[in-house]
Amino acid sequence: EGNAPCYISIDNSGNYVMVANYNSGNVTVCPINADGSLSTATSTIQHTGSGPVSGRQDGPHAHMIKQATNDFVYSTDLGTDKVVIYNLDKNTGVLSSKGNDAFVAKMVNTGVPFARSNNLHNGFGQIGRIGR
Repeated sequence: EGNAPCYISIDNSGNYVMVANYNSGNVTVCPINADGSLSTATSTIQHTGSGPVSGRQDGPHAHMIKQATNDFVYSTDLGTDKVVIYNLDKNTGVLSSKGNDAFVAKMVNTGVPFARSNNLHNGFGQIGRIGR
């Protein structure tokens, strides 16, 4: 459901694989079968927009997708300079917007846009806050 997968993670339930596809600029969710194989995608969301760096950020480039301990799914996008927040329906494997618009992430204490900071893969603390 996308081109050039660059990040793969498993949701907190262990039932779904989530993929960030760099070239196509989208994120995809696939159920994990009992034998470990993957089923057809249950959700694919196309990121849109561009970032402030001409040439490097002319379109979306999904770079990471990961579920935090608070169950929200976060996806960083190099091309749009945003972190997108999703909900993952545990029964259907469908991603949906958390209800917030995507926001431009700034590195803490630096004011540097995400793409210029090269900090596009992140971890989460026990309460789900984004960290390096």
